[in-house]
Amino acid sequence: MKVLSILIAISLLSGFAQADWGPDLDLSQVWMDYQGSGPVSLLVTPDGSGMAFNEAMTGYGETVDSTIHLMLIDWGGLPIPGYQAEDIWLESEDGGLIACVQGTCADINGDLVVNLADLSLFATDFFVLYNYRSDFHFDGILNLLDVTRFAQCMSAECP
Repeated sequence: MKVLSILIAISLLSGFAQADWGPDLDLSQVWMDYQGSGPVSLLVTPDGSGMAFNEAMTGYGETVDSTIHLMLIDWGGLPIPGYQAEDIWLESEDGGLIACVQGTCADINGDLVVNLADLSLFATDFFVLYNYRSDFHFDGILNLLDVTRFAQCMSAECP
């Protein structure tokens, strides 16, 4: 239910319709407002009720702004204005972020809904062995703060 590291995936086919040259992924630029050295975490839910990018947390529990910016550059080296937002989405390097038809979402088991199947995995992490995927308060321990955040997400699903 969180993003450890983020990649930007771009639909090249629709890019050709947007610009004469299409986006060049080597020239295009992606950056975050957060410039710290460590990773940041977000609680992302299928229905969008999770955290905003400016509510991301570091491993030390500090709230930071992890807003992502993207400047698409075409193969001729020129910026591509007005690129369709529907043709840009987030993906995680670890595969933990799953795309809904109308947006990006994640849940513990990846079935696009936060339900009892996720509760089983959460309980295992909580009672047996710490797992970062269930640390929804992002403080390095599993406690009642994580239970509260998990409960708030229960039944969230893709629209």
